[in-house]
Amino acid sequence: MKTETPYEVKDTVSPDDLAGLRLFAEADLPAVAALLEDCPVKVLHKDEVLLVPGVASQALYLVLRGRLRVHLDSLDTDPVQCADAGAAVGESSLIGRKPLSVYIVADASTSVLAIEPETFWSLVYAEHAVARNLLTMVIERMQANNVLVAERLRRREQHHRQQTAHRADGGYRSLPTLHLGIRSPGG
Repeated sequence: MKTETPYEVKDTVSPDDLAGLRLFAEADLPAVAALLEDCPVKVLHKDEVLLVPGVASQALYLVLRGRLRVHLDSLDTDPVQCADAGAAVGESSLIGRKPLSVYIVADASTSVLAIEPETFWSLVYAEHAVARNLLTMVIERMQANNVLVAERLRRREQHHRQQTAHRADGGYRSLPTLHLGIRSPGG
């Protein structure tokens, strides 16, 4: 997979693009469009890396078209989540000013709207609906992450119990039971 970020930059987002974005639901779209007029639309080709672990996001990215994959440890691992059209990525790092812990990669040709910090905070302060929608999106992502963590812990615990049981019986548990057809007295 490619690990560079040679995005192709297109013109800014259209009002039609804004109307379909969840972040702007119930917001004053003309006011939002005015704030976003300098925000570029970046076009990522399949497997292009948008964000990498260890680096703080310098923008909130809204997926206009296409799909992004989220990988935890390596680009070679299966994605743990996907971000489809309407989704946002990079917001936690941008808000918390902390480095990312994941790779975010284009799953196909993908267009993203890049909203830099100053514009992002202007949107949050100017539009109550944007702040509410962002909060909802962040909470939903946290809940999805909690489900992923719980599932991983459940699988790890199940694996640990199986290993412990295997060691406790000397490793013989996996051998088939031998039935000799001998009856016990009185049986």
